[in-house]
Order: sequence, then structure tokens, then C-alpha cells
Amino acid sequence: MKSLLKDNWFVIGMGILIIVVLILLQRAFLLYPSDFINIAWYALVGFTAIYAFVSMMVMTATFKQAKETRRMIEEIRQSRLDAVKPALSLQPGWFFEGGGFGALYLRNSGGVSKEVKVDIEITDPSEKISLFIPAINKEHEVLLPIKNIHEAQRAGSHVKVYANFKDSYNQNLSETLSIDFANLKEEGRDVMGQESEQHEISRVLERIEHELRDIERKIK
Repeated sequence: MKSLLKDNWFVIGMGILIIVVLILLQRAFLLYPSDFINIAWYALVGFTAIYAFVSMMVMTATFKQAKETRRMIEEIRQSRLDAVKPALSLQPGWFFEGGGFGALYLRNSGGVSKEVKVDIEITDPSEKISLFIPAINKEHEVLLPIKNIHEAQRAGSHVKVYANFKDSYNQNLSETLSIDFANLKEEGRDVMGQESEQHEISRVLERIEHELRDIERKIK
């Protein structure tokens, strides 16, 4: 009942106002029959002014409510997009005892990324690689087939990785990732990576498989 009254307060208020005006007009007709037309005219003008004012207030409140509703819908939409948005990053691997690393991974810690087109540019030694990855799921990573990443690190190269992909809603997204080894060398910074037991086992197996392939190629 309270909700019904709250939602229809304008209709109820106008109904009460009309009843009050009619009662006053009736009393005016009985008390001042000769001046009734003038009284009724002034009452009509006053009623119209009140109606216009209340209508303007209702329109303003409706506009504010519509604006707030649109804002809430946009926030919900943005939250849904952020929840499935991929988060790509570069992850070094295969670290050597003397320093440096021998592999570079493209890691996704966000929502699934689909139809991933990757372009890699390396300076000194110059190398360009173009890849296509059907999908990178959350918490998965792909080994980038860079031949001389360790030499590039020692030479102070600049590695740039351009990724174009789609999210779960098929929105086109892009990401540019890079490692400037020359700048890191000038600042005296060593490159570190994050490790977990599961990833370490996976990478050891990948490295063994990679070495076995090299041996097979040499034998052939």
C-alpha cells in the first residue's frame, strides 16, 4: 500500500487539489453568487499555475531518474566488460645461473582472448615474427618463438610485442608490450620473473621438449 501511494503521489495529490478547489468553488457560489464567475476565473488561473509547477517538478524528477538509470546501466555494462577483459603481459622464463633468460611468454591473467594476432619486432639482432593464436585462456601463457632472446638481452635490444585480439563479447582490443633492454642496462636493472610450482614444471617439460627437437634436427 505504501509503495502504491509513493509511486502515484502526483495523481493522488492532484486529485486532492481538485477536490479542494471544487469545495471552495461550491462555497463561493453559495456565499458570493454575484461574484462567482470572477472567483471561478481566478481559481482556474491559480489551479493552472499550480498544475504547471507540479508538472515541471515531475518532469525534472523523471529526467533525473532516467539519467540515473542510464548511469547505472552503463556501470553494469562496463563492469561486465571489465570482468571478461583479457590482461596480456610478457613473462620471462628459463633463467640462467649467470643472469638473463632464454624464453619469453605471452601470458593472459584476465578473461579469454580470442583470435590473437601477434607481431614481434626485435632490434639488434633484427628479427620480426608474426603469429596467430586461436585463443589464450585465463592464467595461460604461450611461448613466443624468439630465436635469440638471450642475445637480444645481452646486446641491449628493444623487444616490442603488438597484440590484436577479441574478448568474450567479440570486441576488438589491442595491446602493446615491450622490454627495452638498453634502458634496463643503463639503469643497472636485472630482469626478474614470477614463478609458481605448476608453471615451473610446465616450463621444464617445454624446455626438455624443445631440446629434444633440436637434437632430432641435428641427427637428421
